[in-house]
Amino acid sequence: MYLSTNIRFLRKQKKLTQEQFAIKIGVKRSLIGAYEEGRAEPKLSTILNMCSYFKISLDELIQNNLSDKPFNEVSRDRIKGDGMRILPIAVSADDESKELATLVPVKAAAGYLDGYGDVDFIQELPKFSFPFNELPQDRTYRVFQINGDSMLPVPEGSYIIGEYILDWN
Repeated sequence: MYLSTNIRFLRKQKKLTQEQFAIKIGVKRSLIGAYEEGRAEPKLSTILNMCSYFKISLDELIQNNLSDKPFNEVSRDRIKGDGMRILPIAVSADDESKELATLVPVKAAAGYLDGYGDVDFIQELPKFSFPFNELPQDRTYRVFQINGDSMLPVPEGSYIIGEYILDWN
């Protein structure tokens, strides 16, 4: 785990003091020092604030040693989409121009991160078309069911609709 190393590295890349960074993410300065020295681990909400501030994924912050290459290269790789895989889709049997939304229920969510690029995995998930016109039928959607308090204030059991965007720039 590279959390403490990455916090220090990213803060210095942004040329922030511990005090300035603490203000930006809403914690005390002494906590930043403790995080960077590995004497304390931040709460999940604090880690997510850091990810949001640095525009980096939770996975990158925790599992990758970001000091191996300059931060601007890390960001550039992410923006270019290096390492992305093709997103398998399902089309309607009646009309091949209509894509069906793929439902990722709670039971399948654990395997989704490993299987989202696997055609066989995606084909086994439930599919449906939206019964309302607000969402165009010519786009790729994934629907995720929320489990527990992972997306507060969205209540458990709710569904989140995500749209695949080819060029996020």
